[in-house]
Amino acid sequence: MALLPAPVSVTAGNTAVFPIMRMRGHARSRWAQAIAALLFAAVLIALVRGPLAADLEHVLDGAHVSGASVISDGAGTTAAASPLTLDRLTTSTPAELAVLSAHEMTALHALAASTPPRAVDDWWRSLSTARQNALIAGVPALIGRWDGVPPRARVAANRNLAGEELRRLTKDAAAFSVSADYLRYLRRAADGQVQLYLWDPQHSAVIEMTGDPQTARSILFVVPGTNSDVSSFTAADPVTAFARWQVAHARPADGVVAFTVMTGPMPHLTMDLVALWSNGPQNNAFAFERGREYARFVEGVEDALPRVPTVSFEHSYASAIGSAAERDGARFSARFLAASVGAPAGYRPVSGTEYYAAQAPNDINRYYSGVQIAEVGFATTPESIPGIHVLDTGLTGSKMDPGALVQQTQGSVIGAVVALASQLPASVENHNTLLSADASRNGSVLKSVAKVLRDATAGPASAGPPQSAVRPASPAASQKSASSAPAASPQSAGHSASAASPQGPGPSASAGPPQGSGR
Repeated sequence: MALLPAPVSVTAGNTAVFPIMRMRGHARSRWAQAIAALLFAAVLIALVRGPLAADLEHVLDGAHVSGASVISDGAGTTAAASPLTLDRLTTSTPAELAVLSAHEMTALHALAASTPPRAVDDWWRSLSTARQNALIAGVPALIGRWDGVPPRARVAANRNLAGEELRRLTKDAAAFSVSADYLRYLRRAADGQVQLYLWDPQHSAVIEMTGDPQTARSILFVVPGTNSDVSSFTAADPVTAFARWQVAHARPADGVVAFTVMTGPMPHLTMDLVALWSNGPQNNAFAFERGREYARFVEGVEDALPRVPTVSFEHSYASAIGSAAERDGARFSARFLAASVGAPAGYRPVSGTEYYAAQAPNDINRYYSGVQIAEVGFATTPESIPGIHVLDTGLTGSKMDPGALVQQTQGSVIGAVVALASQLPASVENHNTLLSADASRNGSVLKSVAKVLRDATAGPASAGPPQSAVRPASPAASQKSASSAPAASPQSAGHSASAASPQGPGPSASAGPPQGSGR
């Protein structure tokens, strides 16, 4: 969840593909804004500083063996086995699967990363129910993370993983440092109360599914932003509450399946100024790595649930991830940018996708909106995206405008920083509210997203924002045409049509074993 303290330090990628520098508006005002933002960061850190949570410590059973995999003959000797392939998984005995699970995690993860989701989907559908169940039980760490495996099968595999981890932690509780919330979450996952589509806490990767994919008429992806980590999912007030609200409040005829998505380490605020510079939310390089992972995840879901419209709800920094995912081939029926940082310079929307933006007037992300120098900042503001529907959040507050404050304080950057600091508590609260499931505070956005999901199910003829919530887009945005957007890449051509054609019913509830629906 945005703007909460995070415990770990991560390293962002360093590949930027957008132009080095993009500035909007008057140069003097924007430079003043950038200077104010840098000084303002110190004030921001001090206000959000809190006790840092202890890092999760996990001990993995078994050794990791690189290179050729090995198979035990039961007499204490081992022999080199054939390379790990789909065919080998199809014919491995339960004992061989157990050896792979215990000693060949590197090879299993490499297979998962190198096999396209469509190939995995085709292979899985070719297996018997008995073989599918054997793989779920024998190599749950592979099946539970493999894009292209149907949701129900992945959840079953991750339920096994959660049970194994829970038994390991409770057997020797003194050897591990985990919170009560973490253990409670594992119990709920092992009991089937939580549906884990991905469970890889060692790599800060968790995806929780809410709802029934077999009866879904639309798919919602909820992507939280800055400072999201494993504890955001396991906490008593979890980041998954927004997705749960949408599933619970969907009309029976408009069933929704939702995924709350964190595919890896997210940018975070820290008192370590060196780490803040590399890993803070101003660093747009995070977006490209997470965007590639998000695009692959979306492809896997679409292969398992074809012809079902998708809506991507992206909070805070996650809007940059959604934009990067589009560059890597992800296609959505609609994207909803909430409290957004915007997008890197050069971003253009995809034809056939509806875009929505909602942001409080005093949102914390507005203080550097529209400023980018290389990997620092985001040149494209949400409201400037061509054709975007700008929605009213129902929240109030003075607009965050450091450049104007510098002028109001007669050029005093320090005065502007002090003025901004006085607005911080309210601006942070409004920022976080847009990911809340509390309808008394965030009812406007919750209901707007529900309508976007209904419109996606009905098809493009009914698409559009709730009229009572619309605010005019910026003149620059209204003058541009979305038709100039790049066409879908060949990689995603098989899926992009769903964003531009009426959608039929979702998969049948009587589909049988956990194979997903047919194409």
